[in-house]
Amino acid sequence: MKKQILSILLFVAMFVPAMADSPLTSTVWWKHYAKNKVIVEASESGCTEKVMDLICGEKNPLELRLAAVNALGWAFEGQNNYERCLDYYMKKYPLAMDDEENPSSAETICVFAYLMALDNYFEVDMALGMATKAEEMKPSSKGIALIKALISAQIIMNDNWCEVYKVVAKAAYDRKLDKDVSDAMVEEIMDYIMGYLDYCK
Repeated sequence: MKKQILSILLFVAMFVPAMADSPLTSTVWWKHYAKNKVIVEASESGCTEKVMDLICGEKNPLELRLAAVNALGWAFEGQNNYERCLDYYMKKYPLAMDDEENPSSAETICVFAYLMALDNYFEVDMALGMATKAEEMKPSSKGIALIKALISAQIIMNDNWCEVYKVVAKAAYDRKLDKDVSDAMVEEIMDYIMGYLDYCK
């Protein structure tokens, strides 16, 4: 019986890192923004009011909002940062995510898509739909394109690892896109994604 339990524990120990090794959970770049105290707070204390204010703030730079979400990270058992931030957002701003008369910005929709994806990276179809909407609203944004690509890659990795590289690299290296995120963020993402290039041979 003890041997059987030990075997199960060993299997779980091997299985969890494998599941964590994914485009969404393995691309960590928030430390490039470590001079921002709120982003550090997101990493250390989670979804505090200051963190939610940064994430939800329509006038805040996209790259800082995304970095704060990245700093919140993920959990194997799931988390509820999306719901907490959405509740905060709806109370602070008199508009709804799907209000046609007062639509949220493409950046905000992208940020919430990223929150949703990291909350449950096993089920990202809805998050991808949100990211796609954000990209349609603002196709010139590199930040939005990258987040959509990472969420897409999370789905694609189940079937084709070469395509994981291609979909993210397309967004990362597109010089026509506006640079609304830092080169350091892009480089950090691609440092991990380059590992999938080997499967394109």
